[in-house]
Amino acid sequence: MKVKELNPRDIVRPFQFLAVCAIVLVLSTSGLLTAALRPELPAWLRPILAIGALVAIIGFGFLTYRILTKFRPALLSDQDYVALHLQEMEARVTSEYRERFDAQQRRIPDIAPEKVILAEARFGKAKFDILHDDIVTSAADVLVSSDDNHLQARGGVAKAILNAAGSSVAAELCRRRAYKLRQGKLAVTSGGELNCRAIIHPAVIDLDENRYPDEMTIRSIVRASIHFAISLGASSIAFPVIGGGTASKSLTPAEGVQVIVSEIVEILSQQAKQTPNGLTYVALYVFDRSAVADLDLPELLRPKNVAVAVASGDTKKASPKTSSA
Repeated sequence: MKVKELNPRDIVRPFQFLAVCAIVLVLSTSGLLTAALRPELPAWLRPILAIGALVAIIGFGFLTYRILTKFRPALLSDQDYVALHLQEMEARVTSEYRERFDAQQRRIPDIAPEKVILAEARFGKAKFDILHDDIVTSAADVLVSSDDNHLQARGGVAKAILNAAGSSVAAELCRRRAYKLRQGKLAVTSGGELNCRAIIHPAVIDLDENRYPDEMTIRSIVRASIHFAISLGASSIAFPVIGGGTASKSLTPAEGVQVIVSEIVEILSQQAKQTPNGLTYVALYVFDRSAVADLDLPELLRPKNVAVAVASGDTKKASPKTSSA
């Protein structure tokens, strides 16, 4: 019978770690006590070995106590762990945030993306599309979400991405909450059941300080997300309208789109001038077309001092290749 080899990477829960420690404790204390009973050892060494066994037992007891108290929530199953954190985060939500969130949730059922390319441009080898579509359909290497600093993914694009990614990503996101993100910082998880290499979860709203995103916050998130995608070796990335739902207090969704587009255009223009490496495809997914109804998207995609091919696509259907990288 073939015995499965123990892989340290399989030890991912506190109970598993505790079981390993218990095995080590039994082996070490039995070895120390057995050695202490050997008559050929010097008399001064026997009590030292016995004391060592006692210290090991006390240390194991303290470790068990810490795991069962301070780290008790981590012993829960993934589903219960998620539920516990959602209850804790709900207590932090301000009345203003709840009103904005509820209003946005009421609008979502009435929005139906048309799966069209609204505008497109090319910067060297990189293509940039603005699409009226759902970001969860994208096949980009990296997807960007839009969440709060407690990574609750309670609604909007954050909830849609998390639902599509599955329970494994939900569990990863729960673990990331321990980092206590501030506004503008990023948490990264795997793609789960989505066809992507990673999902970036930016802290767009800071619930603790009741801070909503401004232009600098959105620019920082876009730039940091693109730099992460490049460092990961990704060739494509997809953005939603960051801060375009519940977070649209300091900026309207249309203003948010302008900020995101201008930052992406600037980055891709610099990339076209300076390096042959980098991204080959960037997509901005606009779920609610009313956010861009009054914008001249082709003009937004035209950077200064850089010649690019720009086309309007109000009636152009998005092909699988262009809409999903």
